[in-house]
Amino acid sequence: MIHIPRIIDELISDVQLGPNDIRVWRKVMPYLDLVEFRPLKLETIAGEVELDRGTVHRSLGQLVERGFLQRGPREGQHGSNTYRLPLARVYPREALRAA
Repeated sequence: MIHIPRIIDELISDVQLGPNDIRVWRKVMPYLDLVEFRPLKLETIAGEVELDRGTVHRSLGQLVERGFLQRGPREGQHGSNTYRLPLARVYPREALRAA
């Protein structure tokens, strides 16, 4: 199971993540679940963290790529992307070996 204090340490020490990525993760983390994928609206997040929509989109993509979030199916045909917290973080190097 994911250990929240450890993942926060990893998030902060990940040199591939910038301050905007960390701000976005801190904002969305309380809304997410370990099992169920939950929709996230870019406009809402952008307004709450005072970043533009494109920056939030890039940050979410970076967080998925680095293993801090999992992307799920879109909610409806024109709906929001869904995300959840990973049960276990897949490190990028391990993900490449598994492919």
